Amino acid sequence: MAHALIHVLPPETLSEIFLFCLPSDDFVKISNKHAPLVLTLVCSYWRRVAIASPQLWSSLLVHDKLRTDTFPLIDTWLARSADRPLKLALMLYDGGEHRRSIAQGLLNRLVVHATRWQEIHLQLPRKTYAILFKRLKKKYQTKRRPLQLPFLETVTIHTSNDEGRGVGEMLCSVLQAAPRLRSLFWADFGCMSCTIDVLPQSAGLMELLLDMNLTVNQALCILSHCPQLRECTFGALRLCDAAPPPESPLLLPQLSSLTLHTCQDLSVLFDYVTLPALRSLSIQYVADNMEGHAFFTAWPVAEFAGMLWRSRCPLESLQLHAIGMDEWALIQSLQPVEHSLKRLRIRNFGPASVKDHLLRLWTNAPAIADTLDSSRPTSPFPSHSTSSSTAAAFCPSLDILELHECIDASAGVLAAMVASRTHTVALRTLADATPLRHVAVSGGCMADYRALWKMKKDGALVPDLQMDLRSF
Repeated sequence: MAHALIHVLPPETLSEIFLFCLPSDDFVKISNKHAPLVLTLVCSYWRRVAIASPQLWSSLLVHDKLRTDTFPLIDTWLARSADRPLKLALMLYDGGEHRRSIAQGLLNRLVVHATRWQEIHLQLPRKTYAILFKRLKKKYQTKRRPLQLPFLETVTIHTSNDEGRGVGEMLCSVLQAAPRLRSLFWADFGCMSCTIDVLPQSAGLMELLLDMNLTVNQALCILSHCPQLRECTFGALRLCDAAPPPESPLLLPQLSSLTLHTCQDLSVLFDYVTLPALRSLSIQYVADNMEGHAFFTAWPVAEFAGMLWRSRCPLESLQLHAIGMDEWALIQSLQPVEHSLKRLRIRNFGPASVKDHLLRLWTNAPAIADTLDSSRPTSPFPSHSTSSSTAAAFCPSLDILELHECIDASAGVLAAMVASRTHTVALRTLADATPLRHVAVSGGCMADYRALWKMKKDGALVPDLQMDLRSF
């Protein structure tokens, strides 16, 4: 009987094919239904090739349903990875003494391979982090030889229940031992204010996410130690500052994405940073812990616009959530980046940020009334649109616009703006005009929505336009 063609493939080729069978998840779970384990069950040839392919076994996810009888399989799995750098995720939730005992048994196995860690994701039961760091030092650190983690590039850690402060000091020693560290993600579910003395030794960081209670000045101090940052998120700038602000301005030449969740005044931060590569900025005022509602403060329009003017950054995406700014402040904030801005999302629960004046600034000229039959009773275009100039609208590159709970406009003004940037006839008069591809609005006028839906149904708007229009 002739063998199937796949059985005559060289082992190297078959091994490469096996790599494409691995799950698309970041980490590989232990399962007989998925690669790599399922590959060892097909035939003896496949089993030999799979076992002899270390790259198939270099990723492992251990989840909360772990049992002690799985330990031998984990030992075998890690042995098959040979000397390959490892990507490991330990997702073990706090379940009492029994769960901590299982976690400790697992840590005994993983610490043996610590010098091969490339990416480590930790969510461990309480009191287990201290055991992990203690065993790392005991095995790898001596008076003459410091701890070395030469392959470690990414660390993700979740702490809770008042243990964050203690983990900070222990994590410091681990990060000092990782010269190739590029990404650090640390979330504290208890929102503790942790000791962030680990970052001065991590000047090579490119990605940083800290989701724990910090002050604005602490955030600036952290940024000052990370000159290579490209993406940064501060998830809880909640604490009031007691320390003075930095003595000198801060330049981050490669930071392209910045996300801030805060209930504090950000004027100091905007005053001190210069971000010439910034392309994505998201700012959200979050509920404060005591009151349980969004904390509104005066939007620092002068400092914010000053930071953008000073940076001369090519900002493409701007998201502003619950910032409480009025229309004048929003216009001033958008002016420095009006030519580069492509995506704008505003959600406001305070004063209206978008009124007739800003909507008219966003409306393309010449007026659509010159290119459409304005005598139709369903025409959404107000009588002010009579200009025949060819000037492009404010923020001419916008292709995604989302406005939620922030509109207070006269009937027809919103529809005129959207139609001027999406109507096929009107766009022909502006050779360089960028049509809107996605419009999402809530809280506007129902008559405007009906007019836009009718034009879309009649085929008058660009065919790929996506609209999500709600009156509430």
